[in-house]
Amino acid sequence: MKGYESSTILCMGTVVTQLVHGKRAKKAISLVNRALRQMEAHWSFHLRSSLLSKLNLAAGVRPVKVSSDLLSMLALGKELSVRTCGAFDITVGPLVKEWASCLDSGRIPADARIQELLPLVNANDIEIDRGRRTAFLPKLGQAVDLGGIAKGYAADRALEIYRDLDIPSAVINLGGNVFALGSKANGERWRVGIHDPVAQQGRPVIVLEVAGKSVVTSGGYERFAVVDGKAYHHLLDPRTGYPAYTDLLSATVVGDTSAVADGLATALAVLGSARAADALEEYSGFEAVLVTADKTVLVTPGLMGSAVPVSPEATVAPISKLR
Repeated sequence: MKGYESSTILCMGTVVTQLVHGKRAKKAISLVNRALRQMEAHWSFHLRSSLLSKLNLAAGVRPVKVSSDLLSMLALGKELSVRTCGAFDITVGPLVKEWASCLDSGRIPADARIQELLPLVNANDIEIDRGRRTAFLPKLGQAVDLGGIAKGYAADRALEIYRDLDIPSAVINLGGNVFALGSKANGERWRVGIHDPVAQQGRPVIVLEVAGKSVVTSGGYERFAVVDGKAYHHLLDPRTGYPAYTDLLSATVVGDTSAVADGLATALAVLGSARAADALEEYSGFEAVLVTADKTVLVTPGLMGSAVPVSPEATVAPISKLR
């Protein structure tokens, strides 16, 4: 884009792109990329050397000293679990590992194994000591997976860097987790497409026009495995231990804080449209776009003026229950 510095890197398991405008744009990009790499090293669920892995390996044994960022993410994870009635839970790690291992072997987990792991999933169990800067998982086998909020938290940190350097306009995209700072340099709002879950080649079903907002989408349509002719997607319901199959193909949340929008989008996708409205009412100032299996696009009132339908098959309707 003319007048913008750009960057594309692989980090946090996805493609991260930046478009940054301003006198200190190159410095901002460099600092953000450095911060992202550091966060990946600290929060990775898969790297045994990460702070998160050290916390998980010490479950049921001892508290672990962690970074202030990680403490904040654990606290946010606990809050989101309470406010979404368990539809989002960062202690879903044991279930994530079990499903990944089984699906890689072409099978699904035994129900007895799922029932055995479910008692380990409870974000309220996490003990946080801010004074000592430690965290503790009290049950052997417990494990935190920050995949549901890590990209959002990283986007929030990028925004802080942009603002510290007086960047007037920028957009960062962490694999579909988008944060737009201000408007475009020409005064127009940013256009963010919401992917059509059943279309090919990434065609959007609706486009949102935003400025100074984060846009985060969650759904089970992107990553799945087929076993005995049935598709099992990656989006687990922490309350049941199984993939969440609802009437929603995807849930998108728009708000000022990307980490909250990230976790809330996951929760809405798990809950389905009937209960998504109630969950959203817990978070004032956050809006949503819900795409149902019959191509109905449910939009909260605050987005009706900025949501532009693209797919001719889609029907746009307001979520009248909210606000």
